Amino acid sequence: MFLNVVSPAAPRNTWSRTNSFFQQVQADSLAETCQTLQQLTSSGTGSGWILVLAPSYQLNKQVLEQCGINTQRILLINQKQIPHFDNLMRDALTCSTCEAVLSFLPHDAASLADYRYLADKYQTRLVNHCTIAAQNQPLSASVDKQLRFTSKPKNVRSTSVPAL
Repeated sequence: MFLNVVSPAAPRNTWSRTNSFFQQVQADSLAETCQTLQQLTSSGTGSGWILVLAPSYQLNKQVLEQCGINTQRILLINQKQIPHFDNLMRDALTCSTCEAVLSFLPHDAASLADYRYLADKYQTRLVNHCTIAAQNQPLSASVDKQLRFTSKPKNVRSTSVPAL
């Protein structure tokens, strides 16, 4: 297995079937995201959901329909709707009814290797759109906070619930 990174000189959104279910794409525009979704909807088996997690810009089903994409199998989940990004990503990659996940994480996100492993193990396509600008910046505070959901907030006491 190997990381399939599309270089800037190559066509940016080519979906090639390799030994890996993971693909990292450098994408800066809505058009490139629409192109990836078009490829996912047309190349899939047609039986599973395509999950779009926390797009980096305003994206809705009307925009996708204007791009000519069939949105019947697409679930769009904006960043504000995701209390625990890591849980949602892991659940999506291991779910038998999810065919593909489109994420927008920086290319150096620590959890990306784990997600790639799950995508390969459960044969769920994972396409990560990382913007060229994000490659030169550290992990954003909001995504970093979501990925570290397991850490306990300061000054919070845990209380036990009595058994009924």
